[in-house]
Amino acid sequence: MNTRLIIALILSVLVMLLYQFLFIKQPSKEVPNGKEVAVAEKAKEEAKEEDVSPPVPLAQSGPKSGVTYQDVVIDTPLYTATLTTYGGRLKSWKLRNYMDKVPLDPLGKFVQNLVGGLLGKGKVDEAPPQPVDIVTTTSMADSPLGISFSKGRIGYDEGIPFVPSSREVTLRRQGEEQTITLRWRSPRGEQIEKRFTFYADTYQMDMEVMVSPPPHQSSVEDTLELEWTAEIQEENRRYGFFGPIYYADGDYHKDKKPQKIKEEGIVVKETDWFGFNQYYFVALIYPSTRGTILRLDRDPEEEVIHSTQFTPLELRRGDKERVSYTLFLGPKDSHLLSEITPTATEAARYGFLHVLAVPIVWFLNFTNTFTGNYGLDIIIMAVLLKILFTPLTHKSQQSMKEMQKLQPEIKKLQQKYKDDKQTLNRETMELYKRRKMNPLGGCLPLLLQMPVFFALYQAFLGAIELRHAPFILWIRDLSDKDPTYITPLLMGATMFIQQKMSTVTADPAQMKMMTFMPIIFTFIFLNFPCGLVIYWFVTNVLAIGHQFYINKKE
Repeated sequence: MNTRLIIALILSVLVMLLYQFLFIKQPSKEVPNGKEVAVAEKAKEEAKEEDVSPPVPLAQSGPKSGVTYQDVVIDTPLYTATLTTYGGRLKSWKLRNYMDKVPLDPLGKFVQNLVGGLLGKGKVDEAPPQPVDIVTTTSMADSPLGISFSKGRIGYDEGIPFVPSSREVTLRRQGEEQTITLRWRSPRGEQIEKRFTFYADTYQMDMEVMVSPPPHQSSVEDTLELEWTAEIQEENRRYGFFGPIYYADGDYHKDKKPQKIKEEGIVVKETDWFGFNQYYFVALIYPSTRGTILRLDRDPEEEVIHSTQFTPLELRRGDKERVSYTLFLGPKDSHLLSEITPTATEAARYGFLHVLAVPIVWFLNFTNTFTGNYGLDIIIMAVLLKILFTPLTHKSQQSMKEMQKLQPEIKKLQQKYKDDKQTLNRETMELYKRRKMNPLGGCLPLLLQMPVFFALYQAFLGAIELRHAPFILWIRDLSDKDPTYITPLLMGATMFIQQKMSTVTADPAQMKMMTFMPIIFTFIFLNFPCGLVIYWFVTNVLAIGHQFYINKKE
């Protein structure tokens, strides 16, 4: 079979597999392992044994009509947060330095409106960019950091408002911090305090929950539940990972996409920390008590994911039981996450090619200190990789030239053994052997570059540095698709030119197949990150120049 056809098929299969894996929803597969119990009777048994049964809505739960709940606003140089006196929950956490989108260039807006009209999707949303909000829930009753008590021995009713020590916190100076306390008291005497400490120069927040039993009871045993909730919005379903994460029994997990969490829930033992991954951002909760139990639940009607951590309490009359948590609510920066706990850096992993993606991001950051433009950094990387692979590429192209010289003899064999495919294949391989040629030799340079391609793709989906990075002209976000589709069309054109310059087959069927390959690749690349398309385009242009040089030299 023709070498270029083999290359095209290999690349097509790899890219299509990647496209299917990242862009298409996979059917749910529940495969229990030693660290977690999912679905059906086993989950129910675990829940019963450990007192981690799913929360049951109570009559007194939820905001009460006629009751006014106040907001507590925290303003820092990095974020603006809002707590509510309903349950002492976190109502919003908006990052000042990160917007939810980049306004399109006029040309990009025109093309997207045209395409949207043809496909019936409507016009581009022209609402101005808003700060990224780590809190994705829209209902106050689903806001994160709510607490409850599994056994019900603490008569907690979050419909009764907490009383804040302050309604507003403003931090401006480096190293400045401030603590506010929200207090709650039940009619029969239980007391709960939620103490929050905020910092001016970090995305970290410390939280302490203090529980006092009713004075008429000498001791109470219960289980404190702390919950992080996230709403799976429609725009969060396209690609990448948006879902719960946790570190349990010495391993990091982010394998439970929302659609894989059934109504029975998932119980995880020996949990050190948990949170929620939001592409380039993360909400991470690090309890002071390690090795606790975590339960993941999904509300199928509201599409809300509940990650609930359980801490056993033994309360004595006159004492306060304290449970502390360290939270990180910000960009997935491994350096910042390491300040919470060393294992928290796992939340910033780029995927299965993390080992290769890390040096790629490091290189782009290094060159960016000189260029100030990640688009130029990608071009520089493509050129350097081309230089690195030049000896292999040169040998590959020489091999392709030799293959072209063999075409007349291969054509004769095809004519001679047109009715005997087995003999044709054997004679063809014998011909290659006599001429000391490897028909797969041209694949090696491209196959070696494929891991770089996939690692760069994963970097664009997770590296906060590359998010919303502009290039030139209409390209305002290298991590998003080209809104004009110009770069993928140019990439497809370079593939077509490259193919024509190095085609060695005389088989009409193979020629027809190869003609469609650039079209297939162009279609697949339409929604790929623009920076990735630019990398592949530059690689193709350099390959065309190299091939042109070899052809002219000969």
